[in-house]
Amino acid sequence: MSYSYDRRTASEALSSNGFVKEFESHLSVGDRHVGFKQTSIPNGLGGSDTIYIYYYNLPKHISVNGAEGMNNRVLLKVEGFHKTDKDAPVPLGKVKAELLSTALPREFRMRAKSGSPEAIAKYVATYLNTIAAKVEPNFTHTPPEGRSKPTTASEHDNHVFDKGDRVMTPVGPGTVVYMRMDPSSPHMVDVYSVFLDHKKKEMEKPPFPSYSGTIFKAHQVKPL
Repeated sequence: MSYSYDRRTASEALSSNGFVKEFESHLSVGDRHVGFKQTSIPNGLGGSDTIYIYYYNLPKHISVNGAEGMNNRVLLKVEGFHKTDKDAPVPLGKVKAELLSTALPREFRMRAKSGSPEAIAKYVATYLNTIAAKVEPNFTHTPPEGRSKPTTASEHDNHVFDKGDRVMTPVGPGTVVYMRMDPSSPHMVDVYSVFLDHKKKEMEKPPFPSYSGTIFKAHQVKPL
């Protein structure tokens, strides 16, 4: 797989934020975990010009903390961005993508490549899309009964929400923090913890109360 970059000026090149949006527009990995990290706060070395991409070849309902996540992790970096401003264009007009580590079979390793931010965004997304389509999760710690996506406790509700999903509750909209399974039925979601939008506004006012989420029964949580 090969992409060439067009020799555009720095003012025309994507910023790191623009790169992430372009990357996500090409990404098609279903329910797999994908995350990003870039340090944009200046430090003794002048900040960071690198975006780290974390991919876990596991369904989102399975935690990536611990050995299960490490046994399915792919870590990549894309470097060449502005060191302190995520909205500033790429200084040299091109970036470089490199595979740092992978727990996947040797045939699914990515070759390092340089190019325009647009070309590299597509290159890296295509690589992860191929993994999601061809590589089965390597379950080493999750028992068989916990591998399939759980269902909600309500037979009339076909929605199962993951961390970060926007939802509606009986007291207003919010964002899912976590789900908790029904102890008597490990395939069923019992409750969700939801960070309510109106609570966020309250936290911005003195005396700045502490809040991490409100618990709702699964049947009370609906798509937003």
